[in-house]
Amino acid sequence: MRIHALVCALGLAASACSGPGVGAGGFDDARAIATTPDGRLWVVDAAGVVVLRGGLPVRLGGVGTGAEAFLDPVDVDPTNGQAIFVVDRGAGAVLQFTGEARVAATFPVYDVDPTQPLRQPGGARERMRAQPIAVAAGPDGSLYVLDAGRRHVLRLDAEGAVERVLGAGVLSDPVDVAVDDAGALWVADAGRAEVRAFDPFGSPGPVIAIPSDVGRLVSVDASATGLMVGGVEGVAEIRDGLVEVIPLPIGDLPLRGVVRLGDSIVGVTAPGIVEWGGVGVD
Repeated sequence: MRIHALVCALGLAASACSGPGVGAGGFDDARAIATTPDGRLWVVDAAGVVVLRGGLPVRLGGVGTGAEAFLDPVDVDPTNGQAIFVVDRGAGAVLQFTGEARVAATFPVYDVDPTQPLRQPGGARERMRAQPIAVAAGPDGSLYVLDAGRRHVLRLDAEGAVERVLGAGVLSDPVDVAVDDAGALWVADAGRAEVRAFDPFGSPGPVIAIPSDVGRLVSVDASATGLMVGGVEGVAEIRDGLVEVIPLPIGDLPLRGVVRLGDSIVGVTAPGIVEWGGVGVD
């Protein structure tokens, strides 16, 4: 286990390169992590989104007012690096950024009662905002947004309109979402210690139990090799329906998210990121 080389190269804080493999500084309050196919890391921090590329940090957005400001950023799906979706829990919205770090669109996420028709009466100003905490982009341009208040997932079309509700009455304590290469939505449910799949139409798919060794679930990430499920105490990888708990020296700080990056696994804790190298894929 070691601090990711990019963090040390950035010089974000001297303490980020100290300690037993966990960065002790560099972020105000890191919440989530994601990757793009080119190997960049995207870390959601309380102050915005930090992009690590070639040793140079680039920040998207910031705290404050204005089109590019966040109230409480909590998750990111950078897709291919050209369309970046950031969940702002405080604003009850998803912001779309371009590859040049400009805001392209803002999608308000409204509270939806799954027992009522989707096109609810009343203008936008009369509707309450939802509590979005995670986002995943589908291959068809749709967005899946996890609403922690209702404990379900909203599928939005390219214009931000709700197309359908997934997982209503089924999910216990959903914490994260991911879309795999086949277009299936995966939801990490901390309440049931499992990941659950849905097809784009909302029909349920496989349900995979996650061993208690990883602790309370915090994230799920989909890659070409399978699913990476993070818990506060460990990591599980799912390939071809088989679950493997990967023994890693996590340390004292609980994980908040984890992704695979080549033959390494990269996790995020509140003050920094940590990498375990040489964790190969068979």
